[in-house]
Amino acid sequence: MANFINDVVISITKLLRAAVRENFSNVLIFANNIKQYTLTVGSGTSGIIWTTKTGKIVEVVYTVSGNNTALSVSRSGSGTSISPYIITVTVATNGSAAATSTALQVKTAADLVSNVTDILTLTLVSTGGGVVSALASTPLALDTVNSKAGVYRTFTTLSAMLDVYTVDDPEYKMASSLLANTRKPARFKVYSKETADAITATLAALVQSYNDWYYLVYDSEAKADLWECGTFAASNKKRFVGGTSDITALTARNNANEIYILDDTNDYSNANILGQMSTYTPGTATWKFKEGNNVSPVGYTQNDLQTIRDTNGQCFTQQAGMVFLNESKTTAGTYIEDEVFADYLEARIKEDLLTLLVRQPKVAFDPDGIELIESTVRSTIKGIALVGGIAKVDTTSEAELLLSDDGIYKFTVTTPAASEVSSADKAQGILNNVNATVYLSGAVHEIGMNLIITI
Repeated sequence: MANFINDVVISITKLLRAAVRENFSNVLIFANNIKQYTLTVGSGTSGIIWTTKTGKIVEVVYTVSGNNTALSVSRSGSGTSISPYIITVTVATNGSAAATSTALQVKTAADLVSNVTDILTLTLVSTGGGVVSALASTPLALDTVNSKAGVYRTFTTLSAMLDVYTVDDPEYKMASSLLANTRKPARFKVYSKETADAITATLAALVQSYNDWYYLVYDSEAKADLWECGTFAASNKKRFVGGTSDITALTARNNANEIYILDDTNDYSNANILGQMSTYTPGTATWKFKEGNNVSPVGYTQNDLQTIRDTNGQCFTQQAGMVFLNESKTTAGTYIEDEVFADYLEARIKEDLLTLLVRQPKVAFDPDGIELIESTVRSTIKGIALVGGIAKVDTTSEAELLLSDDGIYKFTVTTPAASEVSSADKAQGILNNVNATVYLSGAVHEIGMNLIITI
């Protein structure tokens, strides 16, 4: 996704936290795994492919010097970016100082050095009968085809993941849960880091090149990791859906960009519910009451369940023979579906206004130009209202009708008169005081009823 500077800036006044993302169905599966590096030295019969088993930083050097030098392979360094492992292949020579070691002989010698085979696998490109040549110290590069960590990928099926991952890898397990229901995303993103890599730094670097995802799930139940992901989401206009069995993970959290699924029974039930909810157009569904395929009810005590509810968490519970998510709140106490809808509405308005500015020869500071802006905002909101998420007007109420521009949905759009635009704003090309008020339709989460039975 290309980088850009926003020329359409929307300030939303609401009890929800603003966020913008163009695609609201994209889920990023984030995990810990191992980076694989590779280097092919030589080609044909003299070629060897050097591949790491761990995520350590490795360089390989072939030296050819002296007369009648014996073949040897050694390792130095510590495997870090500052001090990489250096694998030194001292190539055998004859009495004229010419190299005589074949690729097969180099591989055989290296396979006998334990601190080399601990970190590397050597594979012959061909038969190995060709003589190798000198090579200056060369780092192994990230294997973008086979590395489990450090590569950003898009998948549409579980079977496609098996080209890189095994069924025991956390990425595969989370994806399996993400796709467990009839409603499931058509595609999803996967990116893993090495365990020692910092969460925030890794994700911050990732969004510089790959920022086409909105939801984040992470393979960790540690509350410090969950909190870090949630904090990153709040700072980068994302939504983090955390999963843990630790009730204390909810303690003192107040973040509208994170939602925690508490679960002491199932693995990755957070991915299960997210797989469903990411497929809905924002504003058309609530997370609460959604069932999860192959999800069992949690085993928390009644007191634990109350604590989870009181601290803005949720879990899968059983009632009337059905297992469903019993709430849909962020740790700030707001409803996740309302948060996502607000993000969606803001993004659509920004995109449509930007389209107007790009496709019109110019939008002038006059009644016609300002009307173009107002009608664009109104059309966008009305289009979204037709899908869901914006409240309908009670047409029997005069007060309600005052809250509607069209007499059907509760929203209003106002713009300044051309004569009200200041000279300073005109000089800077800024039209301020474009205002829209939108009332969300919300969702019924509880029903209070009086039942009177008489004889």
